[in-house]
Amino acid sequence: MRFHVVGIGEVLWDLLPGGPQLGGAPANFVYHASALGARASLVTRVGKDDLGTAIRARASSRPTTVVDTIGAGDAFAAALVLGMLSKMPLASINALADEVARHVCSCAGATPQLPRRLVERFGVGVIET
Repeated sequence: MRFHVVGIGEVLWDLLPGGPQLGGAPANFVYHASALGARASLVTRVGKDDLGTAIRARASSRPTTVVDTIGAGDAFAAALVLGMLSKMPLASINALADEVARHVCSCAGATPQLPRRLVERFGVGVIET
């Protein structure tokens, strides 16, 4: 049986030596429950400012079954650059770059073929190799 758990409450930025990380007990609970296999949701409210936008972008990322991490950082960087060249909003770029990197992590090898649904979100044609 797969449980569905819900965390309700604050999300905040923990200022750590390695940089800011999402925190707050409800967010931490939901993150770890999801990592352990539960279906998890977070109910919170954030501002309509840069920090709130960053929280929404980061919190929207999904867990991935990791097969191979080689190439994930390069894929994220490439998606970031392509999103910027396409003049996409930063929050959209971040979410899409995260999804591209997660796809690469879920495949063996550094350069797996991206699904058409991801490529089309950049607004450029599918590049055949």
